Amino acid sequence: MAQLTGGSFKRINASDIKTRRTGLQQLVDVIQEDVSGSATRRTYQVFVTGGVGPGVTSSLYQTVFDQDHTLQTANPLFDMTVGISETSATGSDSYVSTDSANKLLFTSQSLMMREKIDIYKQHASILLGNTSERFIAPHGSTSDSDKIDNALFINFKRLFSRDGIKRETFAIKMNRSASIADDGLIPVANIHTTATGSTIFSDIGAASTQTVLFGGPIGNVVDAGNTSETVGVIFYEKGAVVLDMAKVFSGSQKMSGTIPAMSNQGSYGMVSDTIAAGGTILGNSQGNYNAKFIPDFMVSGSIDAIVDHIASTRFQSGTLTAMTF
Repeated sequence: MAQLTGGSFKRINASDIKTRRTGLQQLVDVIQEDVSGSATRRTYQVFVTGGVGPGVTSSLYQTVFDQDHTLQTANPLFDMTVGISETSATGSDSYVSTDSANKLLFTSQSLMMREKIDIYKQHASILLGNTSERFIAPHGSTSDSDKIDNALFINFKRLFSRDGIKRETFAIKMNRSASIADDGLIPVANIHTTATGSTIFSDIGAASTQTVLFGGPIGNVVDAGNTSETVGVIFYEKGAVVLDMAKVFSGSQKMSGTIPAMSNQGSYGMVSDTIAAGGTILGNSQGNYNAKFIPDFMVSGSIDAIVDHIASTRFQSGTLTAMTF
């Protein structure tokens, strides 16, 4: 029969406890077709007008998936939307007055201006801690020219941003212009034109100046080929990127094409092109021939029309990388 012996005891002190942390780094690579393809972008028809023609329907944002979003295996990568600062020239110039409920009223040529302003305020509340604050790039600048008045918001899903985007790893490749042949007579009736001016924007240099705001650590997004040009900011823990569309795109570029609108059937151009009710031509020879991306398209276009244009023309269609971190 076995004989039991007495046990020994050891007191565990603080010096005996070791804490080791390891970090899992995941490379996220979004290809061009995921962004530009219509099957990989999901819309949500939550905005509906009434009155003229069939009305206008639009999303407040669109979600980009890594494959056809109708498939069960599809993963949502990020949400993309646009916003306008209420106190910017784009917002205030189209503002008319307020009604008895203090609701903002805008010109008849505008569409979804309240929604665009509210989206900007929502992001300002979450990332800056105040709905009345304006995003600025580079952060900390006091120059009015650095204020982001027309913002493109890219919000990565937690599945991919995890506990935060690592500094100096973010990069996005976009086309700055959507050039069209212009003979000076009749504008091309297609808002989705061939894009040019491919540029890479990144957060290079963000490690040298580490600032923490209400929304967490922040870095500047710059032109990788000219790091002195700051075009936006990135919030690493939130996985949010705020780009100044007046800088990443050519804000003064002429825009032409048919967009949804609250308008009756009419004729446009010197050849009397007829357009059905519920639409209008942006950049026609008899009216706003000199219509530009900012402010005309930003004011008159629905959020879906603007996001569709950005996704389909500012990101090329292919298997190369559109953005990565």
